[in-house]
Amino acid sequence: MIQACLMTVECKLIRSVPLAVDTAYFGEVVAVHVDDEALTGGKPDWTKILPPIFTFPDKAYWKLGG
Repeated sequence: MIQACLMTVECKLIRSVPLAVDTAYFGEVVAVHVDDEALTGGKPDWTKILPPIFTFPDKAYWKLGG
């Protein structure tokens, strides 16, 4: 896990599928680790975690809330 990340999702690889220019990976979530400072009321607070969101087809990263 990366120490600077407030949330880490641990996954088990189920399958990989080669594509024309890349590979698609399919996994199963086996654990979620959230730093105490990113919790509100014992639950992950997305306004504290601020995950980057990647979208298609524009291939851009967005931040939560803006």
